[in-house]
Amino acid sequence: MLIVLTLAAVSWGQDKLLQAYGTRDVSDERVLAVALSAVESQLQSAPRSEWKHLVDGISAKTGGGFELFATTDIAGRETLDALTGGKIAYMQTAAGEAWALKQLNKDYVLAFKSQPPEAQRGLLEWMITLLFYAAMALVIMIWIWPLSRDLRALESAAGRFGNKNWVFDARIKPRSQIYALAETFRKMAARIDGLITSHKDMSNAVSHEIKTPLSRMQFEI
Repeated sequence: MLIVLTLAAVSWGQDKLLQAYGTRDVSDERVLAVALSAVESQLQSAPRSEWKHLVDGISAKTGGGFELFATTDIAGRETLDALTGGKIAYMQTAAGEAWALKQLNKDYVLAFKSQPPEAQRGLLEWMITLLFYAAMALVIMIWIWPLSRDLRALESAAGRFGNKNWVFDARIKPRSQIYALAETFRKMAARIDGLITSHKDMSNAVSHEIKTPLSRMQFEI
């Protein structure tokens, strides 16, 4: 869950920063501005009643997807502010179509069906991307390092126990991810130690029971 949430946060933050600070392809936007200005010049020299017919004709000849919208058809404060300032604005319709818009006057807006220029990553964007992924790697390392440390401690304690040092001294904290595994090893070591102790006791008892009659026979002799 930690890794999934970190990836989600990194992706969301990266997208937000790229949207806020990403640089657009200036050459594509200039070509679009020239095309819209050329159509605007033709419309300004014709009566408004013929604008719709002219735009349809230009769109049919060039296959450019030009269309004439009423200003009242445009929604969105940012889009309207950009049009009022003489800038090219971009609008996404409910049908998924992208339009580049240029205002002709207070009543009409010239539209061109086009995808908005994609944000190009500059040096700052790449540095931010690297910073985000470094942060993600740091979080994963912080999560994995205690696990790796406890596994090494468990391995070392198991190795000492296997070298006839019958004390299992792995210091694993209860909040560790492998605490349950360490407790299982500890119980196993305790049972093995108990079996070895009982084996020694039995060997001593057998030895005592054998030595007692031998000592009596030796004494009699």
